[in-house]
Amino acid sequence: MNMSRQSAATDVAFNGIVGTIPLFVGSISASVLVAMFSPWLAAIPALLVWGVVAFYGFQQFAYGFHTIVEDATKR
Repeated sequence: MNMSRQSAATDVAFNGIVGTIPLFVGSISASVLVAMFSPWLAAIPALLVWGVVAFYGFQQFAYGFHTIVEDATKR
């Protein structure tokens, strides 16, 4: 995959934004769970929801880093 610096930077920025969205949604969902139930009942489900959603968010960040490193090593 031969990309220009601009297209690689755009791809990384896009993946960063896409990675931020699941983190935001997971954080909101976890806090809604805690608000709906007592903190003792909702702690584990909230952490599970946030953890699963955060996994996909961090996966997008990793894809963005991989793109920029791959582009830099091809030069």
